[in-house]
Order: sequence, then C-alpha cells, then structure tokens
Amino acid sequence: MSTQRLAFVAPLDEDSEVEWDEDGGWCHVATNHPFVVFAGDQRWQPIRLPESYGDGDRAACDWQTPDKTVVRLTLDTIVAVSHVELQGDSVKTTEATIRTSWECGSYADVLSGLVHLHMLSEAQAKQELRRLAVTGPRDPDARAVEVVEAAVRDPRPKVRSAAMTVVQYLKWQEFRPSVEEVLRLDSDDVAASTVLYLLDLVRQAAGG
Repeated sequence: MSTQRLAFVAPLDEDSEVEWDEDGGWCHVATNHPFVVFAGDQRWQPIRLPESYGDGDRAACDWQTPDKTVVRLTLDTIVAVSHVELQGDSVKTTEATIRTSWECGSYADVLSGLVHLHMLSEAQAKQELRRLAVTGPRDPDARAVEVVEAAVRDPRPKVRSAAMTVVQYLKWQEFRPSVEEVLRLDSDDVAASTVLYLLDLVRQAAGG
C-alpha cells in the first residue's frame, strides 16, 4: 500500500473553508468546501472519521475512491495549510485526478521550491516551509534537514520561525543543531521559550 501527501498551494482561508462549533473549540470542513464538492463529482464514497480522530484545530474529511484509495482532506488551522493524504494501491491515479483540478504539490515538489529559499519573498518562504511540515515523511531525510538549516540562517526572523514549524511537525533528531542555532540567534524570551520547547520535543522523539 502506497501513501502520498499533497499540500495545496493556496493558504487555508478559515473564513470560507472552516466552520467552528459555537464555543470555538472544534473546527469542521465547511459543507460547501470546493474539495468536498469535487469529491462528490468524482463519486467518492464518504467515510466516517475513526473514533480515534480527535483534533479540534485540524478539520478533516475522508473518502474512498472507486479503486479503493482512501483520501483524507485536512484543513490545518495551526499552519493555515490544506492538504490531502492518499492511501491505497492506486494512489498515482487518484493523485493525477486531483492535480488536474487543484494546484498542489508533493513533498518532492515542495523541496524543489525551497532550493533557492533566499529568492522567495518572506510570505512565500513561510508558506512553503509550512507545506514542507505537513508533507514531510515520517523518517528523516537529509534534503529536508538541509532546507531547515538554510532557513535558520535566513536573516528574516519570520522565516526562521517557520523553520521551527517543520521541526515541530516532523520531530527529527537531525533538526537538533538547527533548533540550537535558532535559540542562539533569537534571544527574545518568548521566542527562546518556544524553541526550548521544540528542542525538548526532538529529544523526546529520539527517546532521550
């Protein structure tokens, strides 16, 4: 069984794509979300989210395609990125169907866009790093580590902060030197406390 993640290029627009409970504590995919309409047009069968799913900041919807690929749409309000995860034996076919209608990219696509990080605007760099966070693999990859290392040397504080989002999501031990570098560069108390928290996450993920 193959897995593929595709992150949409456009940032998440919470006002139109996400619906919140009355108390604001849980979000849902808007019933008229364009991807929900798209899934219906493709005759994908809706699947109830598993009982184990419980994340108030990340709205999700699941479907099964006619060729048994499971598609999960996630609207991540933490990083303002929408993405889909595909699982099954016919992932490439479903991916091609999605790409014909949606501007999105895989992990490899995002890495390619970050090769020349310094040439991106601050907004572009932040968004691409956030897309890297949600598409990155479970196992460490030297290419992503190099991107984060470049981002923490970027003179723009918001780009360095976005690099820490990648660390927070992927939690690879290989990111530790980059986290320590940001801690050295950003001496502000609030920034330092956040980076120390991320350093602790990396340590825990490494089992030490």
